Amino acid sequence: MSNDEPTRGESKMASVTTLLFLPVLLVTCFFFGVKFYELVRVARFDPEGAFAVTPIINYLLAGFGFLCLLGWATLNGMFHDVEQPKRTMLENEERLDALERERAERERAGRDTKGLR
Repeated sequence: MSNDEPTRGESKMASVTTLLFLPVLLVTCFFFGVKFYELVRVARFDPEGAFAVTPIINYLLAGFGFLCLLGWATLNGMFHDVEQPKRTMLENEERLDALERERAERERAGRDTKGLR
């Protein structure tokens, strides 16, 4: 079994998360639809309610944009291994610390040879 394959516990956790997420999403979408329908009715039949249409359209477009970004990130595998950036940062830090130690040792060795002359 390779390291990339999810374990049984991870697979079960993903299933439970999905099962809990779907009802919340469906209820949220239903009530959003109800409120949006009420907004459309107010905008069409009440002249004073039409002022609210522009901000709502802006919020919908911004929300759709964020949804597109989330989909793009998911399709490009940006949530596949969320631990990798942490490991890369630590590896880079170790490499830079080693380079710094080597440079300091070379400077120290250079000063020691100058003192002997």
